[in-house]
Amino acid sequence: MGVIVGIIVISKLMRFLFAKYKSKTYFGILGFTLSSIALMFINTLNNDYNFLEIIIGLIMLVVGYKFSKKLSL
Repeated sequence: MGVIVGIIVISKLMRFLFAKYKSKTYFGILGFTLSSIALMFINTLNNDYNFLEIIIGLIMLVVGYKFSKKLSL
């Protein structure tokens, strides 16, 4: 029940923010997204990954990108 209420409240809040403060809302979302990406890279650098794990990760990144491009056509 709480999840449903949370979704409704967040949805109404986002609608209000986009209606009143469209560009600031977009910049806020962009800020959260970019900071999350930066934190993921920082946490990745702090871990001890071997060469094979890094190569597999990069291959999966390329496969995911190609798959998403194919789906968007």
